[in-house]
Amino acid sequence: MNPNLNRRDFIRAGTLVSLGALLPLRATEPRTLTADVCVYAGNAAGLAAAVAAAREGCRVLVIEPSRWLGGMTGGGLVHIDWEHRRAEISFLLDDARAGDDARYAKEFLAFLQLVRQLGFDDLKLHRLFTETYAMRTHHISVYDSFGLQLEGVLRDHVRIGDKYVHSLIHGIIASHE
Repeated sequence: MNPNLNRRDFIRAGTLVSLGALLPLRATEPRTLTADVCVYAGNAAGLAAAVAAAREGCRVLVIEPSRWLGGMTGGGLVHIDWEHRRAEISFLLDDARAGDDARYAKEFLAFLQLVRQLGFDDLKLHRLFTETYAMRTHHISVYDSFGLQLEGVLRDHVRIGDKYVHSLIHGIIASHE
């Protein structure tokens, strides 16, 4: 599988996003949507990730929390700091889909490859990082196999239910510099 988008597909996706931004959707009543992959970022890279997942046969749902579908820059990348040339990687996947470790690893690695290309090659960022909970051992093993390095532990950083959980910070530095 080649997770890279060619320019024509990227422009096509951008055009759809631009059209979508002109047609705001208003929820009239709650409803349930089903998807294999949920991309929580309706910006350029989020849409690129969605297209890559769709090419693999996934049913994709893109969620943009603001009213600005299309975003300002790359996606799956959040909290972009242009001065320091760094961004945080954000990734969500349907729980049912996450139950298949091999499939999860394959799809997550494809996503990480796409985000790395966008972040380092296209946006010329210096550093990408991410935060995850220590209990997500399979997720962390994908980070390790991709080359993200453990950089720190935020002890008892979040509370899930009645238990405090450590947050782990992983990062990768661009090799093009």
